[in-house]
Amino acid sequence: MALASCQGGRGRCEPAGGTRRSAPGCACRCLSLVANDIKRVIAYSSIAHMGYTMFGLSLFPAALASGNTVALASPIALAIVGTVLHIITHAASKGLFFLTAGGVMHQTEKRDIREMGGLAGKMPFSAVSGMIAALSIAGAPPLACFISEFFIFMGAFQIIQIDSFYIIPTALMLIATVFSLAYSLRFISKVFFGQSKDEQGAVQVAHDAHANQSQPEAPMTEGHGHKITDIPNYMKAALAILVVLVVLIGIYPTFFVQLIQTVTFGAVA
Repeated sequence: MALASCQGGRGRCEPAGGTRRSAPGCACRCLSLVANDIKRVIAYSSIAHMGYTMFGLSLFPAALASGNTVALASPIALAIVGTVLHIITHAASKGLFFLTAGGVMHQTEKRDIREMGGLAGKMPFSAVSGMIAALSIAGAPPLACFISEFFIFMGAFQIIQIDSFYIIPTALMLIATVFSLAYSLRFISKVFFGQSKDEQGAVQVAHDAHANQSQPEAPMTEGHGHKITDIPNYMKAALAILVVLVVLIGIYPTFFVQLIQTVTFGAVA
């Protein structure tokens, strides 16, 4: 837990590095926007999402200083619920993200997202699971990470009324959330939509051949003859479990919220 020091009689609590906890998250999201290795994109986003957890932890000192530590709608309750819940939602969403990426790599034999594209038609199940994972990581409703981030920000907005210091870290995290949406949409667009480099090359060959009125060369298929199909059924089963969990937490988070409240406060709201 972050340490705090109170100044004077105002009861103002300065968190230990509250702003510093937000900055690395923004930096990693920027790296995710320019990374092309599919595993690096997800890895950078994992580091970035630890920023939400650390941000939630940094809210504790000011929330405790508010004196209202029992009410389940208090800043400390919202901060605790949001932080713990985000650990759960991020684990489920990122697990789904990594497994989907692994399936894509296994089937395409590629890691560079610039060489992918158009996989939604070839790998529909993977495309659906990948889009659900990416949108959850982006904090899009009604998926899992949206709920946990919502609780964290609700706690932050209440704490801002107590201590204006948290305006800057909260603003940074809101900006970071926009970056999360940006790199998630970039991932979806590059991997599942558009055309792969091989398809673009085949189109260019056909266009050049037509322009020269000559017989076109045989287009190169993905992976030099490797036909891309969707992942095997046993891999789909693992992804399906996580898809259900990510969607279920987003639609019906009550069970998890009450469980966290029971453990931390000894009562259910």
